[in-house]
Amino acid sequence: RYNHAIALTRNTPITISRFEQQHNLTYSADTIRALKESYGHEFIWLMGSDNLAGFHKWREWQAITKMLPIAVYDRAPHEKEALESEAGQYLSQHIVTLDRATKPSLPTPALILLHFEMHAESGTRLRKKLGKSAFLAHTN
Repeated sequence: RYNHAIALTRNTPITISRFEQQHNLTYSADTIRALKESYGHEFIWLMGSDNLAGFHKWREWQAITKMLPIAVYDRAPHEKEALESEAGQYLSQHIVTLDRATKPSLPTPALILLHFEMHAESGTRLRKKLGKSAFLAHTN
């Protein structure tokens, strides 16, 4: 995953680290606490709508919603299912517009819904068709 993340973020301002491995962290809630302690600045959690659909099964999911805003990007066809999930229903009461999300000190819980232009083919099909290295180049 680390190497894949490095390849995907080449030529971007994103820094990939082994923070969880270096700090022996397993759970997202613990990682968020450690990141906030270590770096002392604000973070926004980014996840796909497919992950939001099962977010209520994560350890300390409600605590996570109070630690930082959560931005969810649509991974069709999961958005409807995600918003109908336990976590989706809870967070739907705390939707923040994208223009508000760009301002510092966003109150939590906060849900930011992101919509991007989707590629017509699935990632799985593209990887099979293009091969892994071509797929990585295609997505950068």
